[in-house]
Amino acid sequence: MHIVVLGAGAIGSVFGGLLAQAGHRVVLVGRRAHIQAIQELGLLIDGIWGEHRVSSLACYTSLDQMPEQERAGCELALVTVKSYDTDALMRASAGLLPERATFVSLQNGLGNIECIAAHAGWQRVIGGRVIFGVVFVENGHVRVTVEADTTALGVPASGTADRSRAVYLAQLFSEAGIRTVVTDGIEQLLWGKMLYNCALNALATILNTHYGSLLETGLQDAMLRIVEEIFAVAAGCGVELPYASPEQYAQVLFGELIPRTFDHLPSMLQDITRGKKTEINALNGFIVEQARRLGCPAPCNGVVTAMVKALEMKHRRS
Repeated sequence: MHIVVLGAGAIGSVFGGLLAQAGHRVVLVGRRAHIQAIQELGLLIDGIWGEHRVSSLACYTSLDQMPEQERAGCELALVTVKSYDTDALMRASAGLLPERATFVSLQNGLGNIECIAAHAGWQRVIGGRVIFGVVFVENGHVRVTVEADTTALGVPASGTADRSRAVYLAQLFSEAGIRTVVTDGIEQLLWGKMLYNCALNALATILNTHYGSLLETGLQDAMLRIVEEIFAVAAGCGVELPYASPEQYAQVLFGELIPRTFDHLPSMLQDITRGKKTEINALNGFIVEQARRLGCPAPCNGVVTAMVKALEMKHRRS
């Protein structure tokens, strides 16, 4: 299959590298320094899924650098940019890829699928829930650190893509070493991932620590308050979460999910330390925005959103 990865950072490099190793034609589009390192030395993926050195990758810093003939052959576009870059990416790329190309969002936060569909059409969009962790070691080198659950693909409720396409892609990913299932409730799973990300990422970033430390330092109540606010917002949005109550989810989070990802540092913290913008607006900030629209309180999500934004400003100035 002919695949292009749009936003080949940590997650995108893992998908692209393993799919290329499985024999697919893969093109990475990413930051100049990372792309140059891969062109010179190949891509190194290591960590819990073993060590993989991949040299069979075409690399560019923008989609319009790709030869027109190669763009015309593209069948699949994996969207792995940060959520705040989705709109600009799609404005630039939707018209450069053929109508038959399917776009798969493998991103954090909510709103990405709708943004992609606005530019490419609902018939070309599949949603993905990724819940394994990757850290960017250095240019040309990424590391898989944790896997909380299998990757899931699904046609969104508003989508018109053929479900068989999601089934085929799930098999493709699994054969490449990324365990993937198909779901008929991708939005529900993405909201479930919001529970996980919103409860952990901002707090761990503010405290400059790993997920497990949040349990060790007694922050269970703070995490539960964040989760309760998300349940209230989801109910106001007409979304049925995959857990019966905040307390039930907290039991799963504290007893299963955090232990599986105990030593993981959130990508949000990695962004802060590198002086980059975070995805806080698509996570806790999204909850705050929706709560304001619905007229319901979300003070805990509001506080952590403000604190992460303050950290962003501090590190970008320095």
